[in-house]
Amino acid sequence: MEPVKCIIGFTVAAERWDVSDKAIRNWIKKGLPVSGSQRRRVFDVSECDAWVASYRDEMLISREEYELFAAECVIEARDQMLTLPKEMRRHLCKKCQSKVKEMQTMIEQTLQRLSEIEEGPKK
Repeated sequence: MEPVKCIIGFTVAAERWDVSDKAIRNWIKKGLPVSGSQRRRVFDVSECDAWVASYRDEMLISREEYELFAAECVIEARDQMLTLPKEMRRHLCKKCQSKVKEMQTMIEQTLQRLSEIEEGPKK
């Protein structure tokens, strides 16, 4: 049995590289080699395999970059959570103002517990 040399159609290409048809269309816009008409796209497997491998390698980031990004997300989420009590205060009646303090305490306790987690859950 000869190895596959060409793939015809978005769906077959999407199945080969385990992505959606839409991803294949986006990849074509980014340079995935393809021939044929809009209705009958032909993908040269050897050329496309090389392109896909290169594209996926470019999409990877280092652990340091990821950790910096994750830390920035946590800081942003913390800042947003800390503004909740202030935002809610103006919507509550005077009798409910004590709930704002309770909510602020709960948020601070939750954030403290989260900050103590360094490596995530133990497996």
